[in-house]
Amino acid sequence: MCVLLPVYNDWACFPRLLAEIDRALIDSRRTAIVVVMNDGGASSPADADFFTRKYERISEFRVVELVRNLGNQNALAVGLSFVRDEVPCETVVVMDSDGQDIPGDLAKLLAAHDGHPSSLIVAERSGRSEGLVFKQCYRLYRAMFRVLVGQHMTFGNYSVIPRRHLPRLCAMAELPVNLAATFMKSRLPIERVPCFRGARYDGRTSQNIVSLIIHGVNGILVFSEIALVRVTLLSAALILCGLVGIAAVTAIRLFTNYAVAGWATYVIGILALLIGQAVLFALLATLARGRNPISLIVEPERYRFAISSVTSIDCARAHR
Repeated sequence: MCVLLPVYNDWACFPRLLAEIDRALIDSRRTAIVVVMNDGGASSPADADFFTRKYERISEFRVVELVRNLGNQNALAVGLSFVRDEVPCETVVVMDSDGQDIPGDLAKLLAAHDGHPSSLIVAERSGRSEGLVFKQCYRLYRAMFRVLVGQHMTFGNYSVIPRRHLPRLCAMAELPVNLAATFMKSRLPIERVPCFRGARYDGRTSQNIVSLIIHGVNGILVFSEIALVRVTLLSAALILCGLVGIAAVTAIRLFTNYAVAGWATYVIGILALLIGQAVLFALLATLARGRNPISLIVEPERYRFAISSVTSIDCARAHR
């Protein structure tokens, strides 16, 4: 199997991360090639102790240097295409390199893969270690995704992908936008395994609220056609409610004695403003979709332009 790790200046986490991955592989009785995608950060220390020490189940490292910082999702897309073409394996495990995707959960994910070998196995977040603000923002994102897309987004990058599905996933232009949403759009069977999202092993995350919002918006963008239709229907409903409200206020003002001087003007003005905002919202959603269409398929060799170099480290040879 192959373990794919995107990294951006998280080298301090690697000694513990690799040791725990190796321990999880021992428990699962599997051997793995670890592919490290250095996403334009500090140069990878190819001679570092954590690459040259002896591992029981990690047979080889392949350190892929990208030409620039592409972002986590683009790095994963390049990495999956690289694994498809260059790494002999039957399954691919995708996980973050900071320890938040707990290596100890590999046993559960791989057991689910053994039971469902044709499915994508994903780690469904049963809990998170982040602070209250992040958790509330994450709940808001999930609610918006449910409203705009009509599906439940409960997982992230941590997953097990059968090799047979790599050609389909790597051909999807949505893959560099959002990996989890691409899984959902691929129409491949998905099995969800409850897993807690842990804390970072070391240092502070390079992500901030802005980058997290962009990540969430990109997840919705993968389903932009569905989101556009839902936004249009919601806007139409708001416009209809506004028009009904204006008609009701006008009728009360003209045909009853319940009206208070000046109130009808204010109410009609507020309703008209809401109608205008609904129309503007629908137009902006349509323009955003038209200016940023997602292609149906990508060129299979295009990812190679993003790779600067590849360094292979044979763990067995390093200890002869």
